[in-house]
Amino acid sequence: MSNSNELIDMKKIKLHKIAAIMFAIASVNFFCYGQLEVVTNIPGGFPAGGYQGGIYGGGGEDTFKDIPAPRNLSAIGGDNEVFLTWDEPLPLGEVRYDDNSVESWYWLNNPTSNNDLFYTQFNAPVSGSVTNVAVLNGASSSATWDKIMICPDDGSGKPDLGSPWETFSSIAVTTSPAFGGEWSIMNLTTPQVVIHDEVFYIVTQWPSGSTTGPFVAADGDSNSGRCAYSINGGTTWINWPENIIMRAYMESDNNKSMELMSAKNAISGYVPVLNITNGKLYDFKPVNIAQSVVAPKIYSPNSLSSKGFTQYKIYRSTSTGGPYSFLDNAPVPNYTDNTAANGTLYFYVATAEYSDGESENSNESSAFPQDAESTPYSNNFDTNNGSFYGTIDWEWGVPNYAGGPALANSIPNVWGTNLSGDYNNLASSWLVLPFDLSEQVTYELSFAYWHALETGFDFGYLAIDHNYDGIFEIINTYNGTSGGWQNESLAIHDSLTTAYSRLAFIVVSDGSNTQAGLYVDDVEITRYIDLDITVFLEGPFNGSNMDTDLNTAGILPLIQPFNISPWNYPGTESVATIPDPGVLDWTLVELRDAVNASSATSGTMIARQAGFVKDDGGVTGLDGSSLLRFNNFPAITQNLFVVVMHRNHLGLITSGPVTLSTDKYEWDFSSSAGQAHNSGQKQLNPALWGMYGGDANADGTVNSADKTLWSNGAGTTSYILSDFNLDSQTNNNDKNDIWIDNEGVSSEIPN
Repeated sequence: MSNSNELIDMKKIKLHKIAAIMFAIASVNFFCYGQLEVVTNIPGGFPAGGYQGGIYGGGGEDTFKDIPAPRNLSAIGGDNEVFLTWDEPLPLGEVRYDDNSVESWYWLNNPTSNNDLFYTQFNAPVSGSVTNVAVLNGASSSATWDKIMICPDDGSGKPDLGSPWETFSSIAVTTSPAFGGEWSIMNLTTPQVVIHDEVFYIVTQWPSGSTTGPFVAADGDSNSGRCAYSINGGTTWINWPENIIMRAYMESDNNKSMELMSAKNAISGYVPVLNITNGKLYDFKPVNIAQSVVAPKIYSPNSLSSKGFTQYKIYRSTSTGGPYSFLDNAPVPNYTDNTAANGTLYFYVATAEYSDGESENSNESSAFPQDAESTPYSNNFDTNNGSFYGTIDWEWGVPNYAGGPALANSIPNVWGTNLSGDYNNLASSWLVLPFDLSEQVTYELSFAYWHALETGFDFGYLAIDHNYDGIFEIINTYNGTSGGWQNESLAIHDSLTTAYSRLAFIVVSDGSNTQAGLYVDDVEITRYIDLDITVFLEGPFNGSNMDTDLNTAGILPLIQPFNISPWNYPGTESVATIPDPGVLDWTLVELRDAVNASSATSGTMIARQAGFVKDDGGVTGLDGSSLLRFNNFPAITQNLFVVVMHRNHLGLITSGPVTLSTDKYEWDFSSSAGQAHNSGQKQLNPALWGMYGGDANADGTVNSADKTLWSNGAGTTSYILSDFNLDSQTNNNDKNDIWIDNEGVSSEIPN
């Protein structure tokens, strides 16, 4: 390669395929696994924060002020409030020209020599010393830079490679761009003295024959004209139209003892997701949207106090770019704006005040406070937009683009990324609505979606931010073509459910090849409770588990048997056949909402449902295998207690509140007597407890009335209340083994 026309931009080559492209500069779209952290300020984007684009384009002058400004202002909307955080001002520290976002990763692929180079040119904004430099880089597997050099200008506008200020050799890079890359930080052995506006360079030199990188990160939507590449050892340099993400750090004469520190970009683990359609619980590996990088931080002891720092000042506007009105003072780098109103887009800046005056503005950051919707929630977007807030490409209305869906899933209206055309390049478009998901229940999210997204490079995401930290946990990803409208149903993991959980549909695009985008319709959030209850019955207990004689004999009813006194339960639970050979009988389960078990009377019942009890003590739904699920019930305002009842055994209530854990409520009555209120169950073997048998009339006490019913049924073979051991026959075994032993015992369920 000898000229810029031969430089190939391989934006569509996936990371694992790049090694096959010889002698080319290739870029890799950045898609990382982990959390989605949004700290860049995209006009109209949501949420906003980070550096304002272009502020560093003029030689870094705006970075270096005698009275430095706050950095990385981030604003996150809440319910009639906005939370602001920012970083302390740098003490004359960082020079950069990128906007803190990564759009691409580049390298000179499989170089046959070490003649392949990249540089970024810097101008010293003040007279002082260069102490550190940093490069954001990555590798598909472990790779090593041949050299990274800090060079002066050779007098002709090129780096003086023959007389570098310092050379760092064999710099190892181990983190893939797919995981955010890593910062390589070089500390100059002796700080290099520079004068104001002096030109210097950071130069990376590739090793010969590498197949795994390293790659350098690039800010693709910013061009300061400071970057170039060479494939002939620096004889010829060709301008590169993006900012390679490199940083320089300086100290001036009145600000010494700075220390640069860094860590690899943070990666979260897996987000558990329950697919409601098939009931399968699995670990979903989310995909990170790389809009920003975690920059190295620079520290200088007493740097602000030595400048006479007194406080921060907060300003607000309803228009981007201002004019801003003074809002309040803040002594520390965070502030909550309690005067914000829901439904208004606000723009904020912060300044630092010193004894010598007030700094310039920080970057601008925007936020859109919203009221948290209650659940259950259901909206088909046909009469209104469902209170969702859309940015950039998101629009609400009738789809009218030939490349998109012909109709909404439920006509006429829908949310989509540009209803009349393709979504934009290099865009991050958000559709956001917070929900109050604070109840101790499981929440099911259902919606319809349609998408046509550039395969492998443009992505749609479903994500939730649950703690105002600007990090959205991604719970589903969309790419390619959906093939028409599809329906999605999944549980929202309980770790993501708070009183203000921001649900977001996001579309992020690279720099080329857009399509019709993502469309969303018919969004619903419902509440349910899954109960994982274990309970044993004395009657059929055989020493280790329970006999299923009623099932084996074929006399179990196909309709729930609690529609008579004293239960009078009107439920319509029924089956065509008994679903599992392990089913031994029906059971009735109640949910009660009370302060404690003693006050959980029948008047506190909020739901009840009939299901099956199996030979291993499990209580199931009508399929004989799934957990018992409650869908329709009032909000739980105190604590949840569970009551389990049987036809002729004394019922049990949990001794304490049952709480949500990993998308279900779990309680094992059998593990100890104390699992039931007032220890109201019987020890069946040295390590297992269960319900007392013998309550034929289900009045809550084993007494002579139950013996009378037993006498009336003696000799009968059928599904009958006097069959205490559930073997399908009423005989002396029921009286002698169960009723006599339990006479006088009463249920501990409050009524």
